[in-house]
Amino acid sequence: MKFFLKLFVLMATIIVISGINELHASITTFEIVKGEKEFYSVNDTVIVKVKVKNTHRVCTIEISDTKFDQKGVKIIGATKWKSNKSGIVNTRKLKLLIEKSDLDKAVLSATRSCEREGSFGSISFPLKKD
Repeated sequence: MKFFLKLFVLMATIIVISGINELHASITTFEIVKGEKEFYSVNDTVIVKVKVKNTHRVCTIEISDTKFDQKGVKIIGATKWKSNKSGIVNTRKLKLLIEKSDLDKAVLSATRSCEREGSFGSISFPLKKD
């Protein structure tokens, strides 16, 4: 009886841990490549690298279906998406223009929506007070 109880607890733990790892179908991160500052002004340009890493091998949506939301920042240029050999990691560079805003910071976010929870990531740029 103790053996079956231990086996049950072990299997439940494995299921819970694997469920936590699959909470998001992909992980989206941003990294500033060029133009990093403590505070940004209108018309500053910044180049960021977007990285989307799938937590599963087969994704039901194309990488090109990633949606970008821009608040106080505008995408003025972009490279094509690049994938590693396995197709699990996708990267792209974006050239951004900081625009006039009433906000304290400009924000760029990326959203991927799918049946496996998708993913969300964002980067913010503190704006210089006049």
